[in-house]
Amino acid sequence: MPSNRFLKRLGIRPLAARLLAYVLLFSLMFSLVATGIQMIGEFERRKEDLQSTQARAAELVSGSMSNNIWLMNYSEVANSSMI
Repeated sequence: MPSNRFLKRLGIRPLAARLLAYVLLFSLMFSLVATGIQMIGEFERRKEDLQSTQARAAELVSGSMSNNIWLMNYSEVANSSMI
């Protein structure tokens, strides 16, 4: 905290300065916690989207790949696995 002389020169009472510091500190902590919670939620949502996209891609590729393996069409298997 700044010295009392400096606060008196500015016309700020020590109690007001402490209250202002506490309010600013509390609001900073609150905003950091809220931002962290939002970031965790956004991360989870994007992770679930990626997992569902990967599952759909695997379903699309697995049908043609198993068919090409059954027909022993190895060149098409190699091409479809690169997709």
